[in-house]
Amino acid sequence: MSNATKQSYYKSVENYSKVLWRLPSNPSRAWAFPVVTGHKYKLHWGQGLDWTNMQMDLSQMWTPRDLDTNI
Repeated sequence: MSNATKQSYYKSVENYSKVLWRLPSNPSRAWAFPVVTGHKYKLHWGQGLDWTNMQMDLSQMWTPRDLDTNI
């Protein structure tokens, strides 16, 4: 992707959606959201968040034949 195309992609609000924060549950430090294989994702945490680490794990439904995903 050229730099101009990338900048245009980042500026378009149609390329974004929000995953709203939810109240803690059990386990209180876990949170799941869907990621569709074969797509690109740009994650942004908003303002005021102070993360020290983050971990993403594959679903048990994932197979080696699934398409690549860029996060």
